[in-house]
Amino acid sequence: MPIPLLFPIDLTQRPHLAACATNLHSGTERFRLAQHWSLHIYQYHARLTVAAAPFDIVPGSMTLVPPDTPIEYRYQGPSRHIFAHFTLPSPAPTPSQLALPVFYDVRRDFQHFEQEMEAIAEALLLNPLRAEIKLWDLLWELAEYAHNTAPQHHPSLEKALHLIESRLSEDISVTALAREVGLSHNHLTRLFRQATGDTVVAYVRHQRAERAKHLLAHTTMPLKVIAAQINSADLQSFSALIKKETGHAPSHWRQKPDIEAQ
Repeated sequence: MPIPLLFPIDLTQRPHLAACATNLHSGTERFRLAQHWSLHIYQYHARLTVAAAPFDIVPGSMTLVPPDTPIEYRYQGPSRHIFAHFTLPSPAPTPSQLALPVFYDVRRDFQHFEQEMEAIAEALLLNPLRAEIKLWDLLWELAEYAHNTAPQHHPSLEKALHLIESRLSEDISVTALAREVGLSHNHLTRLFRQATGDTVVAYVRHQRAERAKHLLAHTTMPLKVIAAQINSADLQSFSALIKKETGHAPSHWRQKPDIEAQ
């Protein structure tokens, strides 16, 4: 088993991507990157030593190594991998910092991670900012992968939640929302499932019902006005939504005892 070597990392700010490409290696190589983090995904067998800790690389492995750390590869033959070298802003240490391992076994999701690395390499040629955002997303995915659950919400998810809350009276497109917060449609969907257990659409529907339930119980606003507040086109669709999400018709929430006592 690889030694679970941990390094602190701060993912609250976007990384700066210096290089991302595919390289072919062989023999034995030793190096130390003074300023750059290195992220690799592998399709071969090799022996890796990071700061004197040994790791057995197999197809479906990934590694994340911090700057100024001695690295040695012993390849079994010509070996091709995708790498990314990047720097991170260096704010003062905060409680929000994560501690991530060097080694990741991503075999069950290897195709996904490999495609993401390839997409970062392609984007870097045409749109470096987009490549950096993709890398940022991938690093958060690795953090969640390492801990089997997100230790804190991805900042783009936090932004998406805030935007939804402020736009319940408007049309909300998942594609447009993902673009606005700098995520892919699929990644935003994955983050929502991890954080809420629902799809984005189901989460929006639930939040609209909760907003309407509150307005029904605590205001005397007409039903048409409340329906407009949650983007319901008419009272029929409004009633159907409330009944489906809460199990009761709108009249049930309007007739609550606390309203009658006001």
